[in-house]
Amino acid sequence: MGDVVLRGMVDEEEIIPGMRSSGKDRQRKVTETVVRNTGIPTAGSAKLNRIEQRYRQRRESGSPGWTDDYTGTEDELRDFLTRNGLTAAGNFLELGCGAGNRTIIAARMGFHAFGIDISKEAVAWANAKNAAEKTLAEFQIGDITSLAAFQADFFDVVYDGGVLYMITNQDDRRNCFANIARILKPGGFLYATAHLANIGFHERFEMAPDSWYDPEGRFTTISGEPAYYFSTEDEFCSEIGKAGLIFVRIKSYAEVHADRPFHAGEVLADARRPI
Repeated sequence: MGDVVLRGMVDEEEIIPGMRSSGKDRQRKVTETVVRNTGIPTAGSAKLNRIEQRYRQRRESGSPGWTDDYTGTEDELRDFLTRNGLTAAGNFLELGCGAGNRTIIAARMGFHAFGIDISKEAVAWANAKNAAEKTLAEFQIGDITSLAAFQADFFDVVYDGGVLYMITNQDDRRNCFANIARILKPGGFLYATAHLANIGFHERFEMAPDSWYDPEGRFTTISGEPAYYFSTEDEFCSEIGKAGLIFVRIKSYAEVHADRPFHAGEVLADARRPI
């Protein structure tokens, strides 16, 4: 971190002021536990077990997926495709597909749609939805940092399903962006998202007895394990630019959270592999 930003070619940059949350500040006791940022969860790890349990519980409760609200999902995808002049006649990959909602939408649009997730519970759920809706999406369990199952120059679209900010290890992040560039066709597009760090906040912040924000690594923990990564906009742009992708659009918006003072907002990026 701390590298000079490589923004590439940026056609649009938009900053949207956010709304202050109504969360109430609470004084928290800070512990001194040290976390090793080991990267992608492996089979049998506590982190992966927690993810599997959440998907299992959400499916059993009748929820639509990892979260409760997917009402804007199709519009967001259509907006991305429209502003980049993409037609639904190519290969589409969703990273972190979860229960498959977005991937199935892409398949309905006419894409040859694929979804990948590290969770076997998520992929089983996605496959069940795919069968019930009689769509032709394909889902598989896999590591999004290696994308080993996919050949080079194959995808017209790689779409972040809200998972890139769950990669907290720097080597894993570099590998992920490099492999996204590898599997995109020349001229193919990436949609990527990041949580923005409050660069003025340098304190360890405890949210629960075993969950806190680590200001040095800029990640939060859940049950003592790294969970969510917080980038600066320059760092995020640098990661994508170093993978050889060209920016088409960057959109940032600010948020203020009294209960998460380390979180400054979000950044959304459309990037393209050069032809």
